[in-house]
Amino acid sequence: MERKTKLNCWEFKRCGRQLGGLHIHDPGRCPATLEERLDDTHGGVNAGRACWVVAGTFCRDEVQGTFAQKFESCQK
Repeated sequence: MERKTKLNCWEFKRCGRQLGGLHIHDPGRCPATLEERLDDTHGGVNAGRACWVVAGTFCRDEVQGTFAQKFESCQK
């Protein structure tokens, strides 16, 4: 896979829930790392630069829910 120039969310947040990450076995692989339909959106891998639209991603070790539920906190 070609390296993108912008950081993906899992790189920026250092959550370790990507393939080969340190915390992949804790709660499992992050759904943003699996969302291939969003590959290269905003220059990221899969949903790495659009994780806010993917349901079930983690922040502060908690599932954040749907886009509508997390949009405001992600905007900050």
